[in-house]
Amino acid sequence: MAVSLLASPHIRVSVGIGEGVSQDFEKAIQEALKDTGISEYFSSQHPLHQTLRMSSAGTPGVSPALLIAFSPGVTKECHSLSHDIHTQLRKLSANRIPIFGGASGDYFRWESNYQIANDRVFTDSIALAFLESEILFGMGMAHGYLPTTKRALVTKATGHVVNELDGRPAAKVVGEILGVPLKEFVSRDFPLSKFPFGATDVYGNSLLNVPERVLKDGSIQFGTIMSTDQVITLMQGEDEDIVGAGLSAYEKAIRQGGLGKPALALMLSCSLRISGGRKTSEVKRIRENSSVPMCGFYSFGEKGLSDDGLPVFGNQSVSMLVFSDELNPVASLILKGKSIYQEFTSQLERKESQIKSISRINQIIQDGTDVGRLLTALTTELTVLFPWAQGAFYLSTDESKTYALASASDLDQFPTHILINDEEKPGYATIMLDSHSKRFGVLFLKQKDDGFEPEGEDLVLAETIGGLTAGGLQRIELDSRLDLKLQQLEIINQLGTELSKTVSTSAQSQNILKHMRQILKLSFASLWLVDRTHQLLTKEAMDGGGDFEIGQLEK
Repeated sequence: MAVSLLASPHIRVSVGIGEGVSQDFEKAIQEALKDTGISEYFSSQHPLHQTLRMSSAGTPGVSPALLIAFSPGVTKECHSLSHDIHTQLRKLSANRIPIFGGASGDYFRWESNYQIANDRVFTDSIALAFLESEILFGMGMAHGYLPTTKRALVTKATGHVVNELDGRPAAKVVGEILGVPLKEFVSRDFPLSKFPFGATDVYGNSLLNVPERVLKDGSIQFGTIMSTDQVITLMQGEDEDIVGAGLSAYEKAIRQGGLGKPALALMLSCSLRISGGRKTSEVKRIRENSSVPMCGFYSFGEKGLSDDGLPVFGNQSVSMLVFSDELNPVASLILKGKSIYQEFTSQLERKESQIKSISRINQIIQDGTDVGRLLTALTTELTVLFPWAQGAFYLSTDESKTYALASASDLDQFPTHILINDEEKPGYATIMLDSHSKRFGVLFLKQKDDGFEPEGEDLVLAETIGGLTAGGLQRIELDSRLDLKLQQLEIINQLGTELSKTVSTSAQSQNILKHMRQILKLSFASLWLVDRTHQLLTKEAMDGGGDFEIGQLEK
């Protein structure tokens, strides 16, 4: 067993998982990207998709990021969707992010596959690790096979399944190419995967298409996605070339990454390559020709970079990732630009949130007619505007410098009464609610135990909120006084009107009382006059609303 630990102040890593690949691999991909916290990089609508710019074809060494992906390998019940997953990740990233990884299995039992992430073991899942790094790295891929002259044209294919080659059943044509009788060829014991086919791209690179099994209808299932009108060629390789593929992949990684000081190598080699003595020989050759520590896995499908620098999925291959003991200035510049963008965006979003909150606060103050309800509403807004603090409003009492609690975000955090002096308490911000030389109360902001230190800008904003609140309290007080004066004037006006009428005294009293009750918005009112002869109060009139009833007096 081997363990490799990657740690550096120049590496930032996030890990995530997406489950249920066999049911819906696209949903599992989205789940894994979200869990890893990197969905924005894979969305063409998000600025970070453009900001990082990742790698470009032929220049993987400038990439400031790397995706390590482990997908589910083939089982007896389900073919592997690793190629589908890799293709989807390529599309979502526009080929800008180098992808390294492989497909996991269960050591040739073909019953399940396992992925390990965030201290848990999963099956049928995608495990992702996203590395952002200023450390220079390179990737390479090789397999050691060469094309033969035996080839066929795919004339009918669906997904991973090739139905026909050269217009005939695929199994029959492959059997003829291999020189194996059809009966033996379709046997479950026939080592079909040990005979890879290849497809050559426009650059002359051969990517292996490994057949996995023969289906009952004579079709052949491949590990990769196959397409109609594709020419596949039987590949063959000498042991020497196949064993040397690991070293070739290592050298490609150094060359493509432009590495001057290789320091660590991660290797993924196809499990089909370990037959015979290849397993020991492949690793031994790399160690003999490199001086770096190396760690890795045997896998059931490999993800890496092709010779032209694009993400590619292979099988029967070796994928190599090599880190160098040197920093990449281009990656540093890209990551710095990303950091500046994120900081600017964060500040912009914070400003926008503050402006919206201040607008709501101003509206609350303008609409407020009751001091208690106003301060309660403002306290709620303060928790949004100042997430670092608990807030409370205190109002002036008759006693000098003593204030009573009127509203608080957490009543347990504040006493019911406080005495204000000139001493500043650490962890508290005290804002006096002063308007036109009159103090209406105090706004207290108490820093949370797990909260960050407020900046000068936060305290200036708190002073602004305090000023607006004091203005609102003064307006409510003036409005109350004005309402009282208006009520008094209206009562006096009604008194004059009623007294000028030529009606009985009892009728005048009843009308006056009715108007007074309505003006003062009382549920019930009664008018009592002094009987100076008997030195008693006598009830002259009473008035109540339609829904008001006087109950019996209980002793």
